[in-house]
Amino acid sequence: MDHCELHFTEAKGIHLQVKSGIVTDCRIEKGDNRLEEYFKTSDRLRKTISQVGFGLNPAARSMSYIPGLDAKVFGHFHISFGSNLVIGGNISEYNTWDIIAEKPKVVCNNNATINNGNIYNMSKEPAISFKEVL
Repeated sequence: MDHCELHFTEAKGIHLQVKSGIVTDCRIEKGDNRLEEYFKTSDRLRKTISQVGFGLNPAARSMSYIPGLDAKVFGHFHISFGSNLVIGGNISEYNTWDIIAEKPKVVCNNNATINNGNIYNMSKEPAISFKEVL
């Protein structure tokens, strides 16, 4: 992820490796490194993904620094760790980390899912382009 907010702070070059829904590695190239420290010191439950979202609203504008709004901007990516009880999940934690990435590169199973604001299907062709919806 190139640029994103972490609870009203910023970091660049966030690299998360996830296996079976659990973060196995986190590196941050520049900026606030609290998330990196969180994953180094947390148990398995706190490393478990609690939410994932893809912004699909072309009318929404970024970055308001309100995670619930920024996550909806077309081409953004939202991932969180920690409690998800309020949305019907089963993870109970006292803390939640929300990451909202602006025009990130998200790779799932070696296929780009989002790259620089374009949303891809598994054929690696753009399924939705930011330019097409404006």
